[in-house]
Amino acid sequence: MTQDPGAALAAIEAERSRQRAAWRQSGQHRGRNLVEVLHERLADREDTVLRFLATGHEGEITIGRLYEEGARTATALTEIGVRPGARIALHVPNWPEAMSALYAALLLRAVVVPIPSIYGPAEVRFILDDARVDTYVLADRWRSQVYTDSLPQVTGAAALERVIVVGDTVPPGTLAWSEVAERARRVEPMPLAARHIDSQSNCFVIYTSGSTANPKGGQHSHDTFAAEFAQNRAALAQPGRYLQAFPGGHVAGLLGMLRPLLFGHETIVMDHWDADLAATVTDELGVTAIVGAPFYLATLLDAADRLGKSLRTIEDMLVGSAAVPPALVERAEAAGFRPYRCYGSTEHPTVSSNVPADSLEDRSRTDGALLAGVEVKIVDEDGRSIPAGGAGEILTRGPDQFIGYTDARASAAVFTPGGWFRTGDVGFLTPGGRLVISDRKKDVIIRGGENLSSQEIEGILVRHPAVSQAAVVGLPDERYGERACAVVVLRPGRDLSLATVREHFVAAGVARQKTPEMLVVRPELPRTAAGKVKKFLLREQIGAF
Repeated sequence: MTQDPGAALAAIEAERSRQRAAWRQSGQHRGRNLVEVLHERLADREDTVLRFLATGHEGEITIGRLYEEGARTATALTEIGVRPGARIALHVPNWPEAMSALYAALLLRAVVVPIPSIYGPAEVRFILDDARVDTYVLADRWRSQVYTDSLPQVTGAAALERVIVVGDTVPPGTLAWSEVAERARRVEPMPLAARHIDSQSNCFVIYTSGSTANPKGGQHSHDTFAAEFAQNRAALAQPGRYLQAFPGGHVAGLLGMLRPLLFGHETIVMDHWDADLAATVTDELGVTAIVGAPFYLATLLDAADRLGKSLRTIEDMLVGSAAVPPALVERAEAAGFRPYRCYGSTEHPTVSSNVPADSLEDRSRTDGALLAGVEVKIVDEDGRSIPAGGAGEILTRGPDQFIGYTDARASAAVFTPGGWFRTGDVGFLTPGGRLVISDRKKDVIIRGGENLSSQEIEGILVRHPAVSQAAVVGLPDERYGERACAVVVLRPGRDLSLATVREHFVAAGVARQKTPEMLVVRPELPRTAAGKVKKFLLREQIGAF
């Protein structure tokens, strides 16, 4: 007899509620919200400088001044109708305005919905509806993208009440951020209302492109984010000058934006990864630590070689968000600094991590030791535990794990009895207790640190009138880690070129990174008896050419 999905989810949630109570009792959930945590040692770091490197948004600001501006912005937002507890989407790159808006939103007890900078109108509209966003803050443009051109496609979202534009181009019916900032200069800062914010309440909805066509909204509470920082305190609290380039729309970027506020690091903030600029500012400003994807590390080393930069001040680099080749870690070690691997996801930000003091063998060939309070179980296809050393799907539990997706059905699909989260990744635990990620079960392509859903790309491809069937696989790419290859079966009498595919994806309004970079036309797709495409076989066949 099949169990009712609602009853199954209720049982899982009851178990997770017991886990949260246990984490509270053990002190891993401290019962303190992020506003309280941010202010615990503000006096010690209010003179710390943040330096922003972005054309038109460059400059320096101290943490103390940032807090002051954010508190005034919170008051100004209430004056234009933003209510406490609002749902505020931030579609703004790593600019000072984004930092100010983020802190203001936390003071307002809002649920913050960061949107990746690369997302196009199709993804944005889905997120605004799914997260029930009432206040949408966006940049007018970023690099080659003009966000305001897409506003007619997104402003019909059901709960949306106001749109605030950061930049010079402010379409009719929207409000300029400069007007909010001017109002903020005339009002009193919003007083701390920390005692009114429940630490178990939802504070972030962070979207991730997983194995489903639409991005999934992972909800985090104040407790889960505070636990993430507490677990990583030993590594993240080290003094130094940091370079932050992870985009704020991702969990790693959001953590990177909050990191200097929590630990008082002098930080250089980039609004996109530019390896040449990173190598230059590292030597000129004495950067000591970086957090980034393998793509960042590989291109930084290439840029240093090409430009003659020494990178001599870098002490360490935390590398994650995609598979990290051991040879890349070894290359950086030879360049004079100590990179180290970690493993996590939007849903469970840090499961395991090495530290700079670990051996090169561990830092290059494992994804580190489990963080305090984190549990991992390795299981086979039937959910049975696999003995130590055996590879299987990785299940995790821990105090920094998300509280569930916006879609309860998606939550029911990823949590097992006992409250374990199915990561979709395959790996094993070494005899010493270190985690090693050996494969991905999810059908995801990771390009330059961005997760791209094969299913979503396939769905766009088959909407083209020439395409009958489509499968998308990730192929190794020296620069970006992976690139998307489209394998298609055409309708009779039709043809298709890669240029035509590019035009089709532009018209679909999605991030250009989702556009396939390689096209293969086949008379048929290899399938299992059940009709599933044998993607492993496609990868082998295409990779052999």
